Amino acid sequence: MNLARLVRVLSLVLLLLAVSSFAVAAGVFIRDFGGGGIQGSVVIDEWGTFEQSLYAYELTYDLTVFTTVNVTTVVQAAYYDWSVTSQSNGSLVTTIHPPLPGILRLNITNNEDRRGDLGYALNLKVGELPPELETSLLDPALYATVGLLAASVVTYAVGQRLRGGERT
Repeated sequence: MNLARLVRVLSLVLLLLAVSSFAVAAGVFIRDFGGGGIQGSVVIDEWGTFEQSLYAYELTYDLTVFTTVNVTTVVQAAYYDWSVTSQSNGSLVTTIHPPLPGILRLNITNNEDRRGDLGYALNLKVGELPPELETSLLDPALYATVGLLAASVVTYAVGQRLRGGERT
């Protein structure tokens, strides 16, 4: 294998590493800004169940449920054995802390034979994520991407130059 070809292969490897680093940075960005929580209000039918899912991390979340009927609230992990169950007849305010990251299911069941109004919120506890977390993970990944991309361009140019020199 000649030197020009080796340098071009190195350029391609560096480009693939840059793309991978960018994917890591994008994942950090989406994770940090996508794990906020869920909230809403609905009408819950008699003996009916309302279900909502979200991706949660090993952080503390505030759970708030306001209803006009007696309900049972269950927060349950989808892929491992963990749940929190409570019953309320008007309001419920508590905190939960999942032991592992993963999908959580919020199930609220009406325990009465009449329809009721339901307001719910499952949000990341204020102040749980330190503000420097985003930059401590995002910035190095972005710097690595830029560095690898620059190295890929330089090695590609060197490979092209060597290739041109071989033809003359």
